[in-house]
Amino acid sequence: MDIDSDNDGILDGTEVGITEDDAGPDTDLDIFVPDADPTTTTNPRDPDTDNGGAGDGEEDANQNGQRDSGERDPNDPSDDNLGGDRDGDGAADAGDNCPDIANPDQSNLDGDAFGDVCDDDIDGDDVLDVDDNCPNVPNADQADADDNGVGDLCDGDRDGDGILDVDDNCPSDANADQLDEDDNGIGDVCDGEIMITGSGVDDCAVVMPGSSNGAGWGWLALGLIFGLRRRR
Repeated sequence: MDIDSDNDGILDGTEVGITEDDAGPDTDLDIFVPDADPTTTTNPRDPDTDNGGAGDGEEDANQNGQRDSGERDPNDPSDDNLGGDRDGDGAADAGDNCPDIANPDQSNLDGDAFGDVCDDDIDGDDVLDVDDNCPNVPNADQADADDNGVGDLCDGDRDGDGILDVDDNCPSDANADQLDEDDNGIGDVCDGEIMITGSGVDDCAVVMPGSSNGAGWGWLALGLIFGLRRRR
């Protein structure tokens, strides 16, 4: 006895809507596949019931008699020409960058062969998303100045002082008080020179310790300024 008369991959009983309740005592349960949706049936003697060009067993990919997510309808010829679209997102499998996960927009941030929804390294920086502190922004070095688990390139407050970078006068150095002695828009903690005024001598630009302009000279200049004030 041929259990798949049209050789479409779907058993005859499944095609005509036989369920577990309909199975008789002689049914071989090792090969029996109950119809998961007996309200819809296909022709067990026609491998392409809707005559749309795609076989019933191709459209009902798991051959269970039910149209599941990502499958085409073997009773609707209009969807046969999709050329295979197992995730049902409208992108044919041949050109779908995530053929098993629906992604109609086909977004692909790093331009590789995998769409974002099925890419384990969305930004293509060779750091897997599960470990990446900026999964949507390439940052292979994973720099994280404030050690908050969010990489500097995607952290709105990379020094962690509570002031957003767009408003922070020292975005890379924590300075919640935003002190700016010379009012030049650069906070004191990251300003190489601070203007000292009202000292009784000409205003002076003092090179601050740790700046790129040197450290020792800054302290020497401060000492001279205050020494002159005491002598007067």
